[in-house]
Amino acid sequence: MYQNIFLHIPHHSALIPKQLDDDSQAVRELRYKSFYMIDYHTLPLFSPLHPNLLIHALCARDHRLLVDMERMPDDPLEAQGFGIVSQWVIDWLGEDWRTQALKQYNAYHDYATKCLNALKHPMLIDCHSFSSHPTPLCPCPPDVDICIGWNEDETTPDHLLLGLVSAYFIDCGYSVGLNHPFANSKTFPSATGYHSLMIEINKRCYMNEETLSKSANFVTLHNQLQRLYDIILDYK
Repeated sequence: MYQNIFLHIPHHSALIPKQLDDDSQAVRELRYKSFYMIDYHTLPLFSPLHPNLLIHALCARDHRLLVDMERMPDDPLEAQGFGIVSQWVIDWLGEDWRTQALKQYNAYHDYATKCLNALKHPMLIDCHSFSSHPTPLCPCPPDVDICIGWNEDETTPDHLLLGLVSAYFIDCGYSVGLNHPFANSKTFPSATGYHSLMIEINKRCYMNEETLSKSANFVTLHNQLQRLYDIILDYK
C-alpha cells in the first residue's frame, strides 16, 4: 500500500537567526519560554541512520516560536498566542517579523507539497516529542510514553494499520495514547493521495530533559522506529 515514508519533523530546531541571537533579555526569555517545548533530538531519532530511498525527511530550520511550520492559518492556538508566529515574538520583533515569517512558512509548505507530489503512495509521519514537565501548551503532562494521532478525513490511515502501530509500541514496552492527549496529524495540500500519522514520544523515553543529553534508550528507540517503518512499508 505504501511505497514511501515522508517524515515531517517541525520542532527539532532551537536555532535563532544570527541577526537576532545576542545576549539580550528578549533572547534569554525566548530560550527560557521554550526550554521544554523544543522537540530535541527528534531529527536523529526518527531519521534513518543511513540513506534510504524509501524514507524522506523534512525538518524545519528555525525555532518554533519564531515560525512554527506545524501551525495553520487561523490556528485555534492563536487564541493562546501560539500561532504561526507567537504573539510574544511579534510584540518583541514587530509586524515586519510576522511578514518575513509568513514568507518562510509559505515557501516551506510549497516545498513540502512538491516533495509529496513527487512520491508514490506515501505515508506522512508527523514526528514529535513532548515534555514530561508542564509547558505553556500542555500544563498537565500526560502520563503516557507515546501518543499516536490521525485526522478524521481522507488522510486517515487504515484502522487495522493504526492498531498494528499501537500494538507494536506496546509490545516494545511503551504505554500508548490514541489521539489523546494530542490529536490529529499534519497535512499539506497535495495532488496525490496520502495518509498522515502523528507519533509523539515522551522525552523521558530517550533523553534527560534537564541536561538535554540523550539517554541510554535513545539507540533502542531509534532502532524500534526503523523497524516500525518496515512494518508500514510492508503493510498491504
